Amino acid sequence: MKRNFLFALLIALSLLAGVGTMTSYARNIVSLEDVVLPPRPSPNPKQTSVSQLPDLSIEMIAYPSEAKIGDTVVFTINLYNPEKRKARGLDVLGLIPSEFDVLDITTTHGDASFNPSSHNVKTGIRPLPPETSVTITISAKVNSQAVIGTKYYTAARLSYGKQPNTRQFFSNWAAVSISGE
Repeated sequence: MKRNFLFALLIALSLLAGVGTMTSYARNIVSLEDVVLPPRPSPNPKQTSVSQLPDLSIEMIAYPSEAKIGDTVVFTINLYNPEKRKARGLDVLGLIPSEFDVLDITTTHGDASFNPSSHNVKTGIRPLPPETSVTITISAKVNSQAVIGTKYYTAARLSYGKQPNTRQFFSNWAAVSISGE
Protein backbone atom coordinates (compact mmCIF):
# COMPACT_ATOMS: atom_id res chain seq x y z
CA MET A 1 0.00 0.00 0.00
CA LYS A 2 2.79 2.41 0.96
CA ARG A 3 4.74 1.46 -2.18
CA ASN A 4 1.72 2.15 -4.44
CA PHE A 5 1.19 5.53 -2.80
CA LEU A 6 4.83 6.48 -3.25
CA PHE A 7 4.75 5.36 -6.87
CA ALA A 8 1.58 7.40 -7.54
CA LEU A 9 3.21 10.41 -5.89
CA LEU A 10 6.29 9.95 -8.08
CA ILE A 11 4.10 9.85 -11.21
CA ALA A 12 2.25 13.00 -10.17
CA LEU A 13 5.47 14.87 -9.44
CA SER A 14 6.94 13.78 -12.75
CA LEU A 15 3.89 15.09 -14.59
CA LEU A 16 4.10 18.40 -12.77
CA ALA A 17 7.82 18.70 -13.50
CA GLY A 18 7.13 18.36 -17.22
CA VAL A 19 8.88 15.08 -17.88
CA GLY A 20 8.21 14.13 -21.53
CA THR A 21 7.73 10.40 -21.02
CA MET A 22 7.53 8.16 -18.03
CA THR A 23 7.07 4.52 -17.19
CA SER A 24 3.75 3.50 -15.61
CA TYR A 25 3.31 0.91 -12.89
CA ALA A 26 2.60 -1.70 -15.57
CA ARG A 27 5.87 -0.72 -17.25
CA ASN A 28 4.22 0.75 -20.35
CA ILE A 29 5.66 3.97 -21.72
CA VAL A 30 3.18 6.85 -21.70
CA SER A 31 3.80 10.05 -23.59
CA LEU A 32 2.31 13.23 -22.14
CA GLU A 33 1.27 14.22 -25.66
CA ASP A 34 -1.05 11.18 -25.67
CA VAL A 35 -2.91 12.32 -22.56
CA VAL A 36 -6.20 14.04 -23.39
CA LEU A 37 -7.93 15.90 -20.61
CA PRO A 38 -11.69 16.42 -20.71
CA PRO A 39 -12.85 20.00 -21.32
CA ARG A 40 -13.46 22.11 -18.26
CA PRO A 41 -17.13 22.37 -17.40
CA SER A 42 -18.61 25.75 -18.11
CA PRO A 43 -19.72 27.57 -14.97
CA ASN A 44 -23.48 27.65 -14.49
CA PRO A 45 -24.44 30.78 -12.54
CA LYS A 46 -27.90 29.36 -11.74
CA GLN A 47 -26.50 26.24 -10.10
CA THR A 48 -27.01 26.10 -6.34
CA SER A 49 -24.45 24.48 -4.10
CA VAL A 50 -25.61 22.23 -1.28
CA SER A 51 -24.32 24.74 1.28
CA GLN A 52 -26.66 27.40 -0.19
CA LEU A 53 -29.79 25.30 0.32
CA PRO A 54 -31.85 26.18 3.40
CA ASP A 55 -31.93 23.70 6.28
CA LEU A 56 -35.48 22.38 6.46
CA SER A 57 -37.11 20.23 9.12
CA ILE A 58 -39.67 17.49 8.59
CA GLU A 59 -41.64 15.34 11.01
CA MET A 60 -44.39 12.74 10.69
CA ILE A 61 -47.11 11.95 13.23
CA ALA A 62 -49.66 9.11 13.18
CA TYR A 63 -52.87 9.57 15.16
CA PRO A 64 -54.15 7.55 16.84
CA SER A 65 -51.08 5.46 17.53
CA GLU A 66 -53.28 2.41 18.18
CA ALA A 67 -56.09 1.33 15.83
CA LYS A 68 -58.30 -1.61 14.89
CA ILE A 69 -59.02 -2.98 11.44
CA GLY A 70 -61.52 -0.59 9.83
CA ASP A 71 -60.40 2.45 11.89
CA THR A 72 -59.18 5.65 10.27
CA VAL A 73 -55.67 6.85 11.04
CA VAL A 74 -54.43 10.35 10.18
CA PHE A 75 -50.79 10.71 9.12
CA THR A 76 -49.60 14.30 9.38
CA ILE A 77 -46.37 15.50 7.78
CA ASN A 78 -45.07 18.87 8.96
CA LEU A 79 -42.40 20.62 6.91
CA TYR A 80 -40.78 23.85 8.08
CA ASN A 81 -38.40 26.32 6.44
CA PRO A 82 -36.90 28.34 9.33
CA GLU A 83 -34.51 30.33 7.16
CA LYS A 84 -34.88 33.68 5.41
CA ARG A 85 -34.55 32.23 1.89
CA LYS A 86 -36.82 30.21 -0.35
CA ALA A 87 -36.50 26.46 -0.68
CA ARG A 88 -37.02 25.39 -4.28
CA GLY A 89 -37.90 22.12 -5.95
CA LEU A 90 -39.26 20.30 -2.91
CA ASP A 91 -40.76 16.84 -3.14
CA VAL A 92 -42.23 15.19 -0.05
CA LEU A 93 -42.98 11.49 -0.25
CA GLY A 94 -45.27 10.00 2.41
CA LEU A 95 -44.48 6.30 2.67
CA ILE A 96 -47.81 4.73 3.61
CA PRO A 97 -47.87 0.99 4.50
CA SER A 98 -50.01 -1.15 2.20
CA GLU A 99 -52.12 -2.18 5.22
CA PHE A 100 -53.69 1.30 5.08
CA ASP A 101 -56.09 2.43 2.33
CA VAL A 102 -55.60 6.13 1.58
CA LEU A 103 -58.94 7.96 1.75
CA ASP A 104 -58.03 11.65 1.51
CA ILE A 105 -54.99 13.93 1.12
CA THR A 106 -54.79 17.64 1.89
CA THR A 107 -51.87 20.04 1.83
CA THR A 108 -51.53 23.68 2.82
CA HIS A 109 -49.08 24.35 -0.05
CA GLY A 110 -48.36 22.54 -3.32
CA ASP A 111 -50.01 19.62 -5.07
CA ALA A 112 -50.43 16.16 -3.56
CA SER A 113 -51.24 12.87 -5.29
CA PHE A 114 -51.45 9.19 -4.34
CA ASN A 115 -49.67 6.48 -6.33
CA PRO A 116 -51.54 3.21 -5.68
CA SER A 117 -48.82 0.98 -7.17
CA SER A 118 -46.07 2.28 -4.85
CA HIS A 119 -48.52 3.21 -2.08
CA ASN A 120 -46.89 6.62 -1.64
CA VAL A 121 -48.26 10.12 -1.37
CA LYS A 122 -46.16 12.63 -3.32
CA THR A 123 -46.40 16.36 -2.70
CA GLY A 124 -44.58 18.86 -4.92
CA ILE A 125 -43.92 22.23 -3.31
CA ARG A 126 -42.48 24.97 -5.53
CA PRO A 127 -41.18 27.11 -3.86
CA LEU A 128 -41.47 27.10 -0.07
CA PRO A 129 -41.25 30.72 1.11
CA PRO A 130 -38.92 31.73 3.94
CA GLU A 131 -40.05 31.09 7.50
CA THR A 132 -43.04 29.07 6.33
CA SER A 133 -44.49 25.70 7.25
CA VAL A 134 -46.50 23.19 5.24
CA THR A 135 -48.84 20.55 6.63
CA ILE A 136 -49.73 17.47 4.60
CA THR A 137 -52.58 15.40 6.03
CA ILE A 138 -53.24 11.83 4.86
CA SER A 139 -56.35 10.01 6.09
CA ALA A 140 -56.15 6.24 5.73
CA LYS A 141 -58.27 3.29 6.81
CA VAL A 142 -56.68 0.19 8.33
CA ASN A 143 -57.52 -2.61 5.88
CA SER A 144 -57.95 -6.36 6.36
CA GLN A 145 -54.30 -7.07 5.42
CA ALA A 146 -53.22 -5.59 8.78
CA VAL A 147 -52.17 -8.16 11.36
CA ILE A 148 -53.50 -7.76 14.90
CA GLY A 149 -50.65 -7.23 17.37
CA THR A 150 -48.35 -5.73 14.72
CA LYS A 151 -46.83 -2.27 14.83
CA TYR A 152 -46.55 -0.59 11.41
CA TYR A 153 -43.88 2.06 10.90
CA THR A 154 -43.81 4.80 8.32
CA ALA A 155 -41.88 7.96 7.53
CA ALA A 156 -41.71 10.82 5.05
CA ARG A 157 -38.85 11.53 2.66
CA LEU A 158 -37.90 15.06 1.66
CA SER A 159 -35.76 15.88 -1.35
CA TYR A 160 -35.02 19.38 -2.60
CA GLY A 161 -32.60 21.47 -4.60
CA LYS A 162 -31.66 21.27 -8.25
CA GLN A 163 -29.51 18.54 -9.75
CA PRO A 164 -26.72 17.77 -9.10
CA ASN A 165 -26.87 19.51 -5.72
CA THR A 166 -29.85 17.97 -3.99
CA ARG A 167 -30.52 17.10 -0.39
CA GLN A 168 -32.56 14.15 0.64
CA PHE A 169 -33.45 12.93 4.12
CA PHE A 170 -36.18 11.20 6.10
CA SER A 171 -38.44 12.31 8.91
CA ASN A 172 -38.76 10.49 12.20
CA TRP A 173 -40.59 7.16 12.26
CA ALA A 174 -44.30 7.19 13.04
CA ALA A 175 -45.89 3.98 14.32
CA VAL A 176 -49.41 2.56 14.48
CA SER A 177 -50.15 -0.56 16.53
CA ILE A 178 -53.03 -2.75 15.39
CA SER A 179 -55.16 -4.05 18.23
CA GLY A 180 -57.98 -6.58 18.19
CA GLU A 181 -60.24 -4.81 20.63
